[in-house]
Amino acid sequence: MGRPIDDKDRRRVRELHAAGKSRNEIARALKRSPSTVSKIAADQGLAFDRAEQVEAATRVRAADHAARRATLAFGLHTDAERLRAQMWEPCKYGEFGGKDNKWSEVDLDRPRFGDQRQIIAAAQTAVNASLRLVPARAGFRSLPQRAEGSGFVVLRPAQPRFNVPADIWAPTAYRRPCE
Repeated sequence: MGRPIDDKDRRRVRELHAAGKSRNEIARALKRSPSTVSKIAADQGLAFDRAEQVEAATRVRAADHAARRATLAFGLHTDAERLRAQMWEPCKYGEFGGKDNKWSEVDLDRPRFGDQRQIIAAAQTAVNASLRLVPARAGFRSLPQRAEGSGFVVLRPAQPRFNVPADIWAPTAYRRPCE
């Protein structure tokens, strides 16, 4: 059995509680168990309620995670755009073949059909993953003006549903061919 609780312990708990110390910090200072400190505090009408602090910390953490998800989703969309662009770019194929097993290369104006299917599948995976991180809300809204002489319409992404710092989710313009 531990040592009995005396008036000195009660006074110190009151002082340390008034100083804003937590139950565990008080227990370490008094060399008592946290349950003993809780018992002394309860007898004196003191509480260690940190609900507001926990709620604020939870909100901050949720906002941080939302910002990280938005950054990752934006990067995945960028990856998908890069992959899609590869479908129509010239490429070089090389392989060993023939009776002598010699290396040969061929230049093509775009990837072979099977490779294009793999590129599309990878792009689709990136877009689906980004949409699971940050679901689309309103999609894109088209701006009335066209980029002069470029044959492209300028598009901007819709705002995300949650608050994201502007340096993470800046309204970057996208271009697509005019129809």
